[in-house]
Amino acid sequence: MEVMIVRKPRFATHAAILMFTGAIGACGSFDGAVTEDAGSTASVNESSLDGDRIDAVSKPVPTTASRRSIPNASTTTTATSSNPSDASATTAAASLKALPLGTLADSGPVVIDGGNGAVVKGRRISNPNGNCITVRNGATNVRIEGNQLGPCGGDGVSVQSGSNGVVVIGNNVSNAGAVAIMVADARGVKVHNNFIDGAPTAMRAVRSSQVEFEFNGGMNVRGRYPDGQLVQLDNVTGSGNRVRCNATDLNVGGPDPYSTTSTADWRTEDIINTWQSRGDPSDPILIAYNRLKGGGSLTGSGIMSGDGGGAYISVVGNRIVNPWNAGIGVAGGSNIRIESNKVFSEMPAVVAGEGFYIRNFSASACTNIVHQNNQILWPPADWSSSGWVQAFWQPQGECTNVTGTSTNNLNATSLSKAIFTEPIAECRALAAAAGLPTAGY
Repeated sequence: MEVMIVRKPRFATHAAILMFTGAIGACGSFDGAVTEDAGSTASVNESSLDGDRIDAVSKPVPTTASRRSIPNASTTTTATSSNPSDASATTAAASLKALPLGTLADSGPVVIDGGNGAVVKGRRISNPNGNCITVRNGATNVRIEGNQLGPCGGDGVSVQSGSNGVVVIGNNVSNAGAVAIMVADARGVKVHNNFIDGAPTAMRAVRSSQVEFEFNGGMNVRGRYPDGQLVQLDNVTGSGNRVRCNATDLNVGGPDPYSTTSTADWRTEDIINTWQSRGDPSDPILIAYNRLKGGGSLTGSGIMSGDGGGAYISVVGNRIVNPWNAGIGVAGGSNIRIESNKVFSEMPAVVAGEGFYIRNFSASACTNIVHQNNQILWPPADWSSSGWVQAFWQPQGECTNVTGTSTNNLNATSLSKAIFTEPIAECRALAAAAGLPTAGY
């Protein structure tokens, strides 16, 4: 059974909602009605979505002779369990465990088709044939809270087609077949404090603005390429775009870098990527205070900014541990700031590429890059190509007006993988301001 909220005259609203007490509640002046619908849940057209294209560009590779000896996997501390509780026991990131939701009522998939003020709360929803929850056709002021979603054949939550003012908060989303939380052609969407376990991509926003992904945790983000992100921004524009205080530990349940060099079946490409996204000059896209651990791709990164171009992006105060290929990249674009981030890696040479890099892989100009006060401890250089410096790769002439690089610490020996669990004061303050628990941040 699919629960569908369709646009109807206002007089039908209250009687229809009472038929599904506890499933759909009225909030404000919701001008829709709840009906049963046997049709399939519509999915957003993602044919225009683009992923990271950096792996299409040739980069130096280490010769067999130049590779350091790779430690035996049995001597490493890389976790291999797919149980997310294993990660929550060893991290300060409060978001890396399922949320306690209390008593839930079973429900079929939900469609909110236009209208104002719908609430979906306290439901256990699965849909093997499509999305679990769809918000579409200009629906406004929707709140999706405290639900258990999954398995879903499509997206866990899909917010699309002109919807505005949607809050997705405090949900558990497991085993999504597509994107766990998808935002497309929408505005003013807040995705806060959700736990996602098992999806090709955890959160994606495309052709949207004023999108907030904050305080979310993602485990078992599996790809395949071009999927494989905790957060993918794709043609996100304007002001009010935030990716803050999210966390993932891809070491748990992912491929073992000490025993494999091919990750086609589990490819978590860039953990956070900003494909052709452009913030506002007075309010850049902000990617800040995220905890990112592990990886799964020989071409992926912890954070990729300026991918395919873009502009006005700030990457500030993130903690990145053991990404596979790269820590933080500027792959093109303009007016990009990389500041006060910490990156630590102990990956083997067969996996580790460059910690930081600034290079133009896009067709547009790359200029006005501020790269300052970052710290990194990266495996020592052992690549065969001359001029490749693994801690910081910046081929001359590709990006212009690059400032601040002399302030970076490229051999921060005080760093360790403990940066993943160290408290982040900014996240605690933000969590308190949002009324969320501050423990674990």
